[in-house]
Amino acid sequence: MALLDQQLAMGSRVGIFMEQIAELEHRREDVREDLEETVDELTEFAERIDEGTREIDDYAKEQSASTSETEALVDANGEARQRVTRIVSIVDQLTEVDDGTSV
Repeated sequence: MALLDQQLAMGSRVGIFMEQIAELEHRREDVREDLEETVDELTEFAERIDEGTREIDDYAKEQSASTSETEALVDANGEARQRVTRIVSIVDQLTEVDDGTSV
């Protein structure tokens, strides 16, 4: 009888662990979806920065101006784009699941 009680208790614990594992997998999927959404938003932001950079470049060419102000704007947009690209890359790496240890 004691053996049966032990087996029932162990089965109950296994069931609890299985529920916890299922909940963690559900949470992991939620986090993955959030990260993928963030990557999409950052990608859109990077595209807008690219568009702004092109507009500034076009404006500078149209005006045949190489003023320090225009160059500073072009440089600032380029730096912002690089930062966003790095962020997108990092977040994209976080969304990859290689051996199950990543989210």
